[in-house]
Amino acid sequence: MTQLTDHFAPYAPVSNVTDAITRRRDRGLPSPVTNEVLESIGIPPGNSSRTLQALRFLGLIDDENMQTDAMERIARASSSEYEQVLASIVRNAYGSVFTIVDPTQDDETAVNDAFRQFTPPAQRERMVTLFLGLCREAGMAVSQTTRRRASERRRSTSTTQRAKQNNSTSNSQAIKVVESEASEIPAGTTIIDYRLISAIVNQLPGDGKWSSIRRERWLSAMTAAVDLIVELEEESAEDDQ
Repeated sequence: MTQLTDHFAPYAPVSNVTDAITRRRDRGLPSPVTNEVLESIGIPPGNSSRTLQALRFLGLIDDENMQTDAMERIARASSSEYEQVLASIVRNAYGSVFTIVDPTQDDETAVNDAFRQFTPPAQRERMVTLFLGLCREAGMAVSQTTRRRASERRRSTSTTQRAKQNNSTSNSQAIKVVESEASEIPAGTTIIDYRLISAIVNQLPGDGKWSSIRRERWLSAMTAAVDLIVELEEESAEDDQ
């Protein structure tokens, strides 16, 4: 497996890594663990390779993507044993980080500094986020300062990304809609805010492909949004004609 001494640390979303682990514990996971296998359980195509890297780094799969004894230990661990087993795996994989910092005591600056030796440097923030997320999953009481700053940073980044997306898609569309349809709206009509539905539409895959699980989740989200926003009216006899 890839070692930290090779100046590499994984940077997959922690939820994708824990989803793969949970799937192995609850329902099993085919071997070899490929991109297609991960995508079939709902991990986005853009993150499947990163998730494979993280699983390999943790020693849960080998260079042939076959599941290892470590993955088997996680699968067999009882609920009370799970955190202890995962903590051992995380500490072993991130051994050189733990010799520099203790995430239960040190703040975010110290943790970030411990990852400065690893590549790619542009992904350092995500490396730290994955590391801290795995520590929390393993039951380690991550420092409140570290957790708070990381959370604030993610909220700030998420807000900025949403603002950019809204500005790039909604503004131009809104102008066109207002110009073309404003004259058709009767006076006194209540205008419904469909931005929630628009946001869900924007989640459609750019490459026109998705897994059955992602498709069902999208359809469920869209159905719930429509039911929330659009009121059903009783059909009249004229509607049936």
